[in-house]
Amino acid sequence: MEIDALIKEKDEFPGIKIKYQNQVDERKLKQITPVKRYFVLSKEDFSRRDQVMILPVDLFLALLSVSEKNL
Repeated sequence: MEIDALIKEKDEFPGIKIKYQNQVDERKLKQITPVKRYFVLSKEDFSRRDQVMILPVDLFLALLSVSEKNL
């Protein structure tokens, strides 16, 4: 399973995987291409597993840093 996007956060580039469903299957997380840290965007699920933060897509978008490069 591939990473859908990367974001720049300081000097790191955490991966983003979009799984737009209510609950994210933990078995699927082990199939994601290895990156140091990544976010899984879901419909409702909110949890943390090791270096993976699972959160609803609307919350993720609300928390994005405001900058000239973000719309």
